[in-house]
Amino acid sequence: MRQKALPREELQVCARLRQARERLGKTQAECARQIHVERTTFTNYEHQRTPVRFEIALRFCRQFVVSEEWLATGRFDACYAVAKKEIGATHGLDSVFFRQCVDLLNEPEARHIPPGTLYSEAYNSVLKPRYQELVHKSFYYPRILFAESDNENLALNLLDAINDRFIQMLSNEAKRRKLKPSSAWRVYVRCVFEVSDLIFRKLMQFPSAKLEWLRTIVSDPDSTLEFLDAISERPQQPSIPVKRSDLVKVK
Repeated sequence: MRQKALPREELQVCARLRQARERLGKTQAECARQIHVERTTFTNYEHQRTPVRFEIALRFCRQFVVSEEWLATGRFDACYAVAKKEIGATHGLDSVFFRQCVDLLNEPEARHIPPGTLYSEAYNSVLKPRYQELVHKSFYYPRILFAESDNENLALNLLDAINDRFIQMLSNEAKRRKLKPSSAWRVYVRCVFEVSDLIFRKLMQFPSAKLEWLRTIVSDPDSTLEFLDAISERPQQPSIPVKRSDLVKVK
């Protein structure tokens, strides 16, 4: 018996699911495992054999920090509307908006959608107004509501999305100022690395170096990108060796 063709909107959702996975550099097996479906099921979605139910789509968007609007429609209309008001521009921001997840999976509206509803139908009939509202409230960062049942993969995916966002926006700003994009992302990477290292050492009760450049950034709101770039060229302080006996065992 010939399988009934999927509606055009659902074929496009399936195609975007595959685009998202490839764009994120994930395998089918990895995506299937993280959203708790069989690999064959995920493959059927990508090959447009099976339509994507709304709960699976929202689970994917949340787990991999992908825009629910984009997966449903292929557009960034809500983000464009807010960007025009907040920063007066939208050019070059599609890669940022691609990760503008607002965690619709955990919204009350999602809990009242009948099980098995296809994603494009659920988004257009129920979820769209809530997405638009939440994008206005959390425009500058993806929005994820963590739960006890989440694992570290979600945290890593969120950090990846945030770093992608900042590096892209800083590179755009550097170009606008006629600076090398590498000047921006190099400084950003060093700042993130050293602050993360400082926090880790504090939590682990290890000795840590004093970051005078960080104090300067915090105390001087007029610090420029050129100033930070100059600091990033300075040799980093050697790391402090840690004895095995100093490690804290976590049960």
